[in-house]
Amino acid sequence: MFDSPLKAVVDETPGTVYRRSSSRPQPVERATPGLQELAGLEASDLDGDERGWLDIVVEDDRPALVDVVSEPPREDVETISYRIETDCGDERWVRDRFRAVSDEQIEGFVVDVTSSMQERRELKAEVNRLDTVFESIPAHVYVKDRDGRHVRVSKHLEFAEDVVGKTDLEVEGIADEHIEESYADDMRVVEEDVAIIDKEEYLPEIQQWNRTSKQPLRVDDEVVGLVGITRRITDRKLTEQELQRRTGRLEEFAEALTHDIRNPLNIARGHAELAMETGDQSHVNEVVASLDRMDEIIDDVIALSQAEGVDLDTTTVLISDVCQDAWRSVSAIDASLSLPDQEILVEADRSQLSRVLENLFRNSVKHAGSDVSIEVEAVESGGAVTGFAVEDDGPGIPPDERENVFETQYTITDNGSGVGLSIVTDIVEAHNWTISVTDGADGGARFEITGVE
Repeated sequence: MFDSPLKAVVDETPGTVYRRSSSRPQPVERATPGLQELAGLEASDLDGDERGWLDIVVEDDRPALVDVVSEPPREDVETISYRIETDCGDERWVRDRFRAVSDEQIEGFVVDVTSSMQERRELKAEVNRLDTVFESIPAHVYVKDRDGRHVRVSKHLEFAEDVVGKTDLEVEGIADEHIEESYADDMRVVEEDVAIIDKEEYLPEIQQWNRTSKQPLRVDDEVVGLVGITRRITDRKLTEQELQRRTGRLEEFAEALTHDIRNPLNIARGHAELAMETGDQSHVNEVVASLDRMDEIIDDVIALSQAEGVDLDTTTVLISDVCQDAWRSVSAIDASLSLPDQEILVEADRSQLSRVLENLFRNSVKHAGSDVSIEVEAVESGGAVTGFAVEDDGPGIPPDERENVFETQYTITDNGSGVGLSIVTDIVEAHNWTISVTDGADGGARFEITGVE
């Protein structure tokens, strides 16, 4: 096909240089020896007598080649890639570059591009997988350049298209404080070449918790940006907080159990000693009553600790009767209790209401002294009874302490546990009542429980 010394150069060129017909089946008129290495065939094997070049082209790729060859350019060069089947049955990708030399002939060269096509297919598959990740991953995934501008953003973000090309500082609709901190993290990752892993972030404006990780993005060992992922963990954080709250609540109730059971235990011990000293069996009855009360307290604490709302066993009870039951569990011989003049009937769980009154009575004894005078009376509004109050003649509670008085561990005495009034609050709220503290008539503490039926 070529004169020496050009022929020697062409023969050494990868692939094959050829002349073939542009008509079906595109018989090969001439070809350099590279055809043998490329297809395992000689030019004479494809001269059109039995088959031509088109016959070794993979059937699915033939129409595209026929279309291009039917009107080959004379001045410019046409390029097309397709697959051929070699003489031994292998499939190879080739790139064919040619031009027309006459109405019926084309000249060009074909080279094996199987390796590069395989790399291209793998790259395309990788890109497709990456596209799938960005479109379907249930998290905010993003790529940013060295300036912190978004280059690629997953579809998970509702306004993904609006942030491309922008830094966090330029994105609208996010709290300024969060934006500034996020941008500072971007710059730290890029400039210091460090990763930020599982950083928890809180957006108070929308009450959302996120967990973010950012990793430097390197090309040829140079940091060109970062890759990040942000997941919403609001539900998880709320669960954690609820678990912590419940754990604290269980600890609170465990201490409450120790606190509340001490009085009936001391009373039982005292009556047991008197029974042994005097032989008076009536003391045994008091011991049994105290032990029964301890059982009730344990059951109540377990019930309160197991659920947000307690399944109350409510009945109509007379406040005066429950006050007398509760008073028996208070160890204060010199203290006095005055009951309301009128009958106050409420719908309540008798056992838990007794615990409320016990804790309020003991609170008065503890803070006002063993000779305290305690009065229980009705709370009225518009001529109707809306609740009841427990008032003592002690020193009262300072106004600036009243907001904290119902919190766990709050106490103003050295020997107080600080859980009694917290338990009172839990029981009151379980009944859908309200409790508040104010000044009594004689300057002591006055606890009002309202909203009763």
